[in-house]
Amino acid sequence: MTGAPAVTAVYPAVPQALLHEIDAAHARTRDAFRRCDTAAYSAFLAPDFTWHDPDGRTRTAEEIGRDVQVQFARLVGFDTRFRRDESSLEGLCVTESGTQVARIDLRVFLVFAVRWNIERRGTYTWKRGPDGWRLLAVRLTSEQTRFGGLRFVGVR
Repeated sequence: MTGAPAVTAVYPAVPQALLHEIDAAHARTRDAFRRCDTAAYSAFLAPDFTWHDPDGRTRTAEEIGRDVQVQFARLVGFDTRFRRDESSLEGLCVTESGTQVARIDLRVFLVFAVRWNIERRGTYTWKRGPDGWRLLAVRLTSEQTRFGGLRFVGVR
């Protein structure tokens, strides 16, 4: 066949309604983190969730839950946003690639907080189940953490 185009795999476009549901799940996850609600935050992680760092380290939902609980004990402030660059749909899973930019303030020395500015790029795969959207996998391609200063926050 002369001049026939090559066949390539095409992922179906993700309907806007599903992307709105994913955005709502992001918002609920952020809210759970701000409230230091370990149970609500962990509920967004699928039981078989995996986190893949850029250096190849892999962590489970249980490990992430423990790490987050330690952060919650010192959390003073937090904000994050996610910019989606691409998304694809495969079965009950939506995979989005993009950049997460976050600021986290953690208490140190009783009355001070240190600010960390974090930027992560990667893919985030969400799986739809009977209880809604849950994160199935995070695969980071890059992560930068920068010191953002020290500030007085007073005694709790």
